[in-house]
Parts: sequence; structure tokens; C-alpha cells
Amino acid sequence: MENKLYIVVDCSGSMFEMAKQSISMNLLSTIREYKHSFDEVILFLWNDDLKEISFKDTEDFMSFSASGKLNFDKLEEKIISLSKKENEVKILLLSDGKFNNNEFQNLSKNIKELLNIYISSVQIGADSSVHQLKRISLHGYVYFTEDILTSIQSLENISVQKLTIPTTINEILTVSTVDEEDIDEW
Repeated sequence: MENKLYIVVDCSGSMFEMAKQSISMNLLSTIREYKHSFDEVILFLWNDDLKEISFKDTEDFMSFSASGKLNFDKLEEKIISLSKKENEVKILLLSDGKFNNNEFQNLSKNIKELLNIYISSVQIGADSSVHQLKRISLHGYVYFTEDILTSIQSLENISVQKLTIPTTINEILTVSTVDEEDIDEW
């Protein structure tokens, strides 16, 4: 199974403020240097659209512009599509968490049902909304900018698995039990 990392960079208008664009570019450079255990890293710039751009070691990142609003429908479509194609989807979101609450609630509700998605966020900027980032981080955490390496390591080591729900009483009854002799006494 291939170990992929999907990076989604918030490029909305709020990321233009307080040098958040530059911070995001520096974080992407750091990720590029420390992505060794991932077979592939796929980068998306997210604002009115969700645009995939190259994330090769030999290429320099082009400066991206921060403008517009976040299109949650595009992100939701991509996440659902990935969840159907892959066993596990690891997403690192670089954002300030300045989300439109109504659109965000629809996205959050729809992707929470997907059991093979793991989303961690890195908060960008002193004015970031940690509360919103926590709500979008499924099975994941919100990291400070300076903890970018920790966020990468946590995604390297996580294994998100689809759960199989028993459909018959026989499947439920055949669950293995532990013998009392196998339990260590304190």
C-alpha cells in the first residue's frame, strides 16, 4: 500500500494578511525536505477552486496568491473521491481557520462519516481560529506552525483503517475472547 500525503493550502483572502502566505511557503519547503517516508506528496491550493500543483524535490514553489473565498464543495468532492479510491487518506491542512460557518458545517458533517480519512491542521497566523481547525481535523490534531515536523511525523505513523461492522449474530458471537490465564495480574 502506498503511503501518500495530501497537503491542502488555504489560499483564501484572509491568508493575505499577516504574512500568512510567506509562512505557508516556508512550511511547504520544510515539508519537502522532511517527507522521506511518504511515497508521494500531493499538493492542493484551495480557494475558489481546488488546484493540484506539482510537489517535486527539484522544483521551486511558485508564489501563490491569496484571494477569494474557500470553496467547500470542491474540497468535499475531492475528499470523498479520495476516500473511495484509497484505503487511507492522510491530509495536512495549512490554514488560518477563517471559514464560513454554514459551508463548513456541511463539509464537516459529510466527511465525518468517512472512516478512512485522517485530517490534521497546522494553524497559520496569530489570528487563526483554532476552534474551527479542531472541528475540521478528523482523527487528527491542530499543530502550531513551529510544530510542522511533529505534524508530518504523526501522519507518517498513523494507520487509518476502515471498520467492518458485523452484519449477522454469528459474526458477533465469533469474536475471540481472552482467557483469564492470559491476563497479567498486578
